[in-house]
Amino acid sequence: MLAFVDESGNTGDKALVGSSDYFVVAIVVFQNDEDAFTCSSAIEQLRHEHSRPASYEFHYAENSLKVKEAFLRRVAALPFSYYIFAIDKDPVSLIGTGLHRRSQYGKELYKFSVLKAIESVEPYLRDANVIIDESGGRNFRRELITYLRQNLRDETAENSIKRIRTQDSKGSNLLQLADYVAGIVNRSLQGKQRESNFLRRYLMPHEAGRRLWAGGNTNDD
Repeated sequence: MLAFVDESGNTGDKALVGSSDYFVVAIVVFQNDEDAFTCSSAIEQLRHEHSRPASYEFHYAENSLKVKEAFLRRVAALPFSYYIFAIDKDPVSLIGTGLHRRSQYGKELYKFSVLKAIESVEPYLRDANVIIDESGGRNFRRELITYLRQNLRDETAENSIKRIRTQDSKGSNLLQLADYVAGIVNRSLQGKQRESNFLRRYLMPHEAGRRLWAGGNTNDD
C-alpha cells in the first residue's frame, strides 16, 4: 500500500492578511503498486499530450483552468482513494492542539496537522509506505519524520506503517495528485463555487473519509 501526503493553505495566523482560513492535509491512498503505477502513467501521458517537459509539475494553485480540468478528467476514473484532515485556524478552533501562542503556528501547526491526518487513517494503512511532500529545509524534514515516528509508534498494531519519508513533489505525479485534492477541498471549504463543482464532479467518488478539527473536536464524515 502507498500513501501520498500533501497540504493546502498556510500555517500562519488566520488574522494576518493573505493567510488562509483552513489548513488542509490530503492523503491519497493506493492499495497496491499496480494501481499507483496506473495513475502515475496516466498523469505522465497527460503531460506528454500537453507538450510539457518531463520537469513540468501539475500544481493546482499555479495551473491554468484548462490544465486543471484536463488533469481532473484524467484522474476521475483512476483507482485511488483519499482522506482529508482540515483544521479551522480560528484561535478558538485551535483549542486542543497544544498551540497556545500564535508564535507556535507555522511548523508546529504543520506537524500537528500531518500527524492527525495520518492518525485518522493509520488503521487502514496496512504495511504502507507513506510519502510526504517535502516542506522546509533538511533539518525540518528530519524533525518532522522523527516527530511522526515517535507519535505514531505502536509495535502491537496489526496495521502498521512500514516507512515514512519525504519527496519533492516535482518528481512525483502522485504527490501532484495529492496537491490537487488538497487544493480543491481547501477552496471548497471556503465556499468557492468552482472548486465545489470540481469536488462533486471529479473527486467525491474517491473520498473515503474527512475530519474537520474545530474547537478541540473532530467532526468525521
